[in-house]
Amino acid sequence: MPFSSRVAVTLAAVLALAAPLAGVAHAAPSASIEQVRNGLASSTTTPIPTWVSGNAGGSNSHYLESHSIAYRTVMTQLPTDGTIIELILDYKIKDSGSYAIDYLTHYQRLLPHVGFAHRGPEVIDPLAGVTAVGPQISTAPIPVPTNNLVVDPDGSGPEPAAPQPSTSVAALSDSERVMTLYGGTLLDVSYVTQGDVNLSTKTSDSQVRVRFTASSPTAVLAWGGHIACRWDWGFNADGTPRSGPWAASAARIARCPPTRCTRCRRARSRTPGRSAPAAPTSKPRRAGWSPTPGRCSTTPAVRRSWAATPASR
Repeated sequence: MPFSSRVAVTLAAVLALAAPLAGVAHAAPSASIEQVRNGLASSTTTPIPTWVSGNAGGSNSHYLESHSIAYRTVMTQLPTDGTIIELILDYKIKDSGSYAIDYLTHYQRLLPHVGFAHRGPEVIDPLAGVTAVGPQISTAPIPVPTNNLVVDPDGSGPEPAAPQPSTSVAALSDSERVMTLYGGTLLDVSYVTQGDVNLSTKTSDSQVRVRFTASSPTAVLAWGGHIACRWDWGFNADGTPRSGPWAASAARIARCPPTRCTRCRRARSRTPGRSAPAAPTSKPRRAGWSPTPGRCSTTPAVRRSWAATPASR
């Protein structure tokens, strides 16, 4: 299916005050969502990420499955009198029958950073280009999803079946499972709804509610969207991965199986809270599989350009 006919993955933000403001009239709070373009995979030096409200694609971004794409919500005209503010975030878990952004994480998750012309991961600055944000910084844990599907990712191979996405989430360190607020105090993050992850489901969304108080009229909330990975969700009967090509909201995605790539194993071992699974003894050649241990697949067939548009409302 050509890219132009694919449905773009969207994130939406709704900002509301938990209680009406009394007294003099106040300007209505506003919120906008942006995502990161992290530069070209072919760059020989680590690119400087840029925040955009539009598309990110193969001409300006590169990721691996299991990376997280950084998002931020820039909020203005916030009350600073202790009023509790609620932000509702909506994201697609499945679209067109494939897994997309399967859960939320910390905004800085770009390891292992292999298969590109540069070795170092991009450093995400949630405040880049934003002014008048107060100095207060706080974090709140992102809850583990409870809607799961037991998946055997390699069929008859040695990897055990596991409930997903909670198993993937639980493998992250605590520091990788938080949202970060600049210019206020995060109170909590909770699910409003959790999307259906069953194989037969074509499209499903999850919503999270973020509650906080602001210490400055302008504040920034930052988080990441985990790119669904075939080593979590497995493969269809025809050998294609269940994670979709539009799985990222910004994408030049190289499929690099960490179980068979020494560079991936080495990089993953340096990622807090993550360890590479044991290499399987055998596996059929599927899209994105590098048959030679120690090599990451970089063929055009497994490195494509996809895009999606974050939306605010």
